[in-house]
Amino acid sequence: MINFKKELEEYSPIQLEFGEQEHEIPDNIKNSAILYNKALENLKIGSEDIAIIGLKKAVSMNPEFLKAMNLLGLAYCIVNDFDSAAEVFRQVIDAEKNSVKALEYLNSISSANTGDTKAIRPKKEKEIKLKPAKSAAPSAAPKEGDSTIKSFKFNTINYLLGAATGVAIIIFLGFIYFFFLDTGTDAGNAGNINNPLDTAISQRIREELESEYKEQLAAKDNEIGKLEQDLEAAKESANYLKNVILLNEVKHLFALEEYEKAADRFIEIKDLEFTGDDKKTFDKIKTDEMNKAIWSIYNQGLDYFKKAQYSQALERFVKVEGYVDEWSNMDWLLYHMGVCYKELNDSRKALEMFEKIKDEYQNSGTIQYVNYMIDQITNKV
Repeated sequence: MINFKKELEEYSPIQLEFGEQEHEIPDNIKNSAILYNKALENLKIGSEDIAIIGLKKAVSMNPEFLKAMNLLGLAYCIVNDFDSAAEVFRQVIDAEKNSVKALEYLNSISSANTGDTKAIRPKKEKEIKLKPAKSAAPSAAPKEGDSTIKSFKFNTINYLLGAATGVAIIIFLGFIYFFFLDTGTDAGNAGNINNPLDTAISQRIREELESEYKEQLAAKDNEIGKLEQDLEAAKESANYLKNVILLNEVKHLFALEEYEKAADRFIEIKDLEFTGDDKKTFDKIKTDEMNKAIWSIYNQGLDYFKKAQYSQALERFVKVEGYVDEWSNMDWLLYHMGVCYKELNDSRKALEMFEKIKDEYQNSGTIQYVNYMIDQITNKV
């Protein structure tokens, strides 16, 4: 199989110094030649993807630029895209039946992919004989041995046919061949990339590629941003669903009159926000069901208190205090907690409870009992 990378050595840059005839060369011809040279440079430094983009643009500008098509097919071979390469080489063969290079490459691809060593043979075509132009001098008539031309064609031929004589066409084709198709051009002199025309067009091509990449990057950034927003929305939705499940669990526990367990679970979601029917359920639990739980646990504490089981009573009272910020019976709750602390010999905590009642509940019916308890603790009555 052909060493496709080594084949690059067979390709030389195209001469870009057009001289006085520069104004006669269409822009698409000049631009495609510059793209070809850049692509050849990129292939030689291993930038195959960029080279392929440039060559596809060159062929798009100048569809009959067969040399660029051959190089494009070779670039596809280097990146192992043999299907695309074969398609390009077939286009070259269809355009120019005697294209030896394209046939050679296509045969190599076919042999590598199928193991068939039978090569594809080019179809013979009659040579095109050019008659001497009537207006030309006898000495300028082409010799019989030189009258055969390969079918290298450019888009400009049709344009020139209506405006030039036969001699002018031959001279122009010779000029195109010399400057664009001569693969023997000295590599040291070809493709002068420092002339102003090359620099300006190369800059424009570079800017077009950069603009294309930036647009693709911006589109990807927008796509990523939307995905991040969708992810955050999904997280919020999942968290809300989790809280609704917990709310329904609390509702179920209250229905079973497991007040303490239900109240403990409700505390976990008491600061959350709900919507619609979920909010109605939440508000009902907060105002009605939690009040039942608080009184149930408070009454359990009173039962222990009456039996002088102050430790168990205090545990119930502290539980109730953790459930509420404000409560209609808060002054009596604090009083019973203070008595429990006093009986458990924690005078500091007992005084803290009694002083809080005096500061915040001056009109409470507990005040006279509070003052008595304070005197007992401070004066040891």
